[in-house]
Amino acid sequence: MQVRFSLAAGAMLMLSVGCESPMCTRTSTIYTATVSAVGTAGPRIGQPVARFDLTQDFLSHTPVGCLGAPTADVGVVDMTITSTATVSQRVEYAVQGLNALSVPVWSYEGVIPVLAPGQTVTVSRVAVSATKLESGARVILKEVLPVP
Repeated sequence: MQVRFSLAAGAMLMLSVGCESPMCTRTSTIYTATVSAVGTAGPRIGQPVARFDLTQDFLSHTPVGCLGAPTADVGVVDMTITSTATVSQRVEYAVQGLNALSVPVWSYEGVIPVLAPGQTVTVSRVAVSATKLESGARVILKEVLPVP
């Protein structure tokens, strides 16, 4: 019984501290990055492949660590891939989010078995990162092959 009383007392203390602290504000900022990819090897070398459009909904909290807020500000990165090729193709790729020094801080790999000319594919939640997408992204094409 003593343990339950102590836990309840601790919870009440935390709630009262939260009520006395300044109001927590949450700000959502949208960051975007676009990378156009061109074939670097094989039969599609030098040919347009796809445009990778990334969007990050970055949530900031003030003050950091206020009651009910995460311990760090983070953003969810979503992506769409649009074919810029004139033929259907199989695309194996890696996307990397970069920091201000162009060092990768997250990466996502995927394969699109058939990407038709002009087709857009939506890839949700490729990363959750404390680094803002404003520093950009890089696309590495692992394999691009024409599909009959």
